[in-house]
Amino acid sequence: MPSYAVLTTTLGGPIGPRGGESFALPPVAPGPLTVRAFAVVEETPPRPRPRPRPRPGDDYVEPEPVVREIELDVEIVRGATVVATGHGSMTYAVPELASNYSVRVKNGSARERECVIEVRYTSQRSILSRRLPLAFFRRKFDEFVNDRRDPLVQLRVHGHELRVTIARDLAELHGIPPLVKDLGHLEADLPGPFNPDISIHDLNSNSIEIDAIIVNRPGSSSLETAAITVELGFETDGVEIRLNNFGDVDLQKLELRVQFALVRTSFGGTGMVGVRPTVTADVKATLNNGPNGIARQKVKETLESKGTEALLAIDLQHTMSKVLTRWLIGGLWDVRDVGLDGTDIVITYVEPAVGTLVDPFPETPQPPLVPGNLSKIEHIVVVMMENRSFDHMLGHLRLAGRADIDGYRGDERNVYKSRVYTPAPLASTTFEHSPCHDFDCVLNQVQGDMGGFVADFAHRYESRGADLGSVMGYHTGAQLPVYSLLAEEFAVCNRWFSAHPGPTWPNRFYTVTGRLNRDSFGRFEYDNPDLDLFAPVLAKTIFDHLKSRGVSWRYYEHGYCFLRLFHNFLGDVENVLPATRFFEDVAAGTLPSVAFLDPDYIDVPPGNDDHPPADVRNGQRFVGRVVDALMRGPKWDKTLFLLTYDEHGGFYDHVKPPAAVDVCGVDEYGPRVPGFVISPWVERRRAFDNVLDHTSILKTIVRRFCAANPPDLGARVREANDVEPLLSLAAPRTDRPSIPIPEAVAAREPVALRRIAPGSRDFHDLLRVARERYPVRRPQRVISTVLDPLGGGGGLIGRTR
Repeated sequence: MPSYAVLTTTLGGPIGPRGGESFALPPVAPGPLTVRAFAVVEETPPRPRPRPRPRPGDDYVEPEPVVREIELDVEIVRGATVVATGHGSMTYAVPELASNYSVRVKNGSARERECVIEVRYTSQRSILSRRLPLAFFRRKFDEFVNDRRDPLVQLRVHGHELRVTIARDLAELHGIPPLVKDLGHLEADLPGPFNPDISIHDLNSNSIEIDAIIVNRPGSSSLETAAITVELGFETDGVEIRLNNFGDVDLQKLELRVQFALVRTSFGGTGMVGVRPTVTADVKATLNNGPNGIARQKVKETLESKGTEALLAIDLQHTMSKVLTRWLIGGLWDVRDVGLDGTDIVITYVEPAVGTLVDPFPETPQPPLVPGNLSKIEHIVVVMMENRSFDHMLGHLRLAGRADIDGYRGDERNVYKSRVYTPAPLASTTFEHSPCHDFDCVLNQVQGDMGGFVADFAHRYESRGADLGSVMGYHTGAQLPVYSLLAEEFAVCNRWFSAHPGPTWPNRFYTVTGRLNRDSFGRFEYDNPDLDLFAPVLAKTIFDHLKSRGVSWRYYEHGYCFLRLFHNFLGDVENVLPATRFFEDVAAGTLPSVAFLDPDYIDVPPGNDDHPPADVRNGQRFVGRVVDALMRGPKWDKTLFLLTYDEHGGFYDHVKPPAAVDVCGVDEYGPRVPGFVISPWVERRRAFDNVLDHTSILKTIVRRFCAANPPDLGARVREANDVEPLLSLAAPRTDRPSIPIPEAVAAREPVALRRIAPGSRDFHDLLRVARERYPVRRPQRVISTVLDPLGGGGGLIGRTR
């Protein structure tokens, strides 16, 4: 049974004289429903009788109005039936889940009155919890703070001013301004008549390390919580501290340690994950011509007291709480508790209100399917690359003699400003300018007979001097050795279309859910979401359906994967694993039934997903390694590998997208993308002409592993073709073609370090923003135990190295 949250709400409004008014209640669960109803009445006290006779110069003051609460008659109504009545306050025991309760309040006065109804009820919103291993939490800081090139936080003390500055990228992302604190007048407090002034000059932090430990909760000697510790080191060259009448201070060491204990806090009545800071300083200093302890003690006391005071500022606490709450549970939802269970941080919170979510799609029972040739398969592996069209990557095959491949014929053209543009081979394996592939751009590109690609490319890049015809260019077999071999040895799909005529987000969403995403207003998202408004998605994926049916699955990532953008998988470290684990599982024969492997979008420069300006040679290396590993693995005879691209990336393709099932106001597919079906059950040099799209991946998975009880993944999946006809051989092939694996190519600019442009909706930028807000780093497998150096409830904790 779920644990429902007990909530309070206030209703009310005007009620006419001698009348009544009904107010709908939120959906309720079994439990006590307490209602208190009253009218707010403002009355002026009567003037005293007899009135005193005024004297010249007297000022008469009217008495202040008095506000009173008058209890009202109240009824609790379910549907049209009154189930309880009372006066003022009453409690009713709700017997079952219901959404049709209301409260009717009566006004017996001859005047209109403003009524207030206070309701306390058991809601239908569950109490949820998120569990994060402490070592996992710690590794987040290693990746996103300790291993940064530029410090996350810098602290500077100059004169009487303490300034704390957050790294520019995070400050812009979360809107965090520099924190400035006036330290006030500093004196040394010596015994006797001398109290020399302390003067601090250009004292700057130069290192930072953040960790996570176990401590006692503030105000408790037994309950434990996690704490974030920040250790700041300071440069000590030159003279940072002076005491008048005593000379300069030789500052030899200064380290500042800030401990933020995680607690529940509340702003505006909504619980959040907050912090309680304490500051300790380690100072080693020598004072010329004076007692050495003076400077050390005064600097220590000042930084500890003033630093703690500054960190307790309400604005900073509110900002930190919002950032932490979004980071740890995925949204600003009502936090009920923050604590520790063993070495796991446990946060309990209330399920988001119905008004903040979109009602789920109804799930209609689906008829059983017949696996057919798919019964030969035990493992389905899916790789989806980024932003290249069929003709851009495979159009050369027809020119090279493969008449069965629907590539370039030689008569393709676009006309822009009376100039004719035709396809030509690209000299470089990188493409500097990423063509537009937003929904509106794609509609412009496919107009007429696919004649708008050059014009759309020119709209964005003509003023920058770009070669406009390059958007119709294509790579050659020499540049794509892995794809050339796969086309010879396995099946090329001539009619694999992107599911949506738009960018990455909606196409990848189709790939794992069968539908488009809807924003918080219920509108379908035809483009990538706004970075500032994005929150992890609660939609159900194929992986939720596989889990409920006991089908094994894993999603492998390079640092951060698409599945992390879904709420259920924000912190999943059981089924969402590093890409290195994929190759281990393949070699060991322990692949799950369904495996998705994302390329490297953002984590390790230079990237290998083929998204411009990534070098396609790195994409060839990535795909080559995957195919080579599968063919060498012990389960190759039972494996099906599906390789495609999310969308065409704005690059030219000559085939007009056909009509598609209209499920969200869009009734056609997006342009073609490369698609390969790779398995020992597939004939060599096969060209497949059935229409496929990204929902064909889901149809293939469902038909193989959920045939008896298919989940409802929408009309697109229900009507989609799958790849079952391609597994037509009577026995698996025994040949093992040699797969070329090109050398890696370094990027001119690290992908992960590029700045996010204002207003960007690029998918890579979305992943980077999401990774900053909801970072994930699993603990490594070797865990040693170290002693918490702080003591005081720390004890033994696991530290991953």
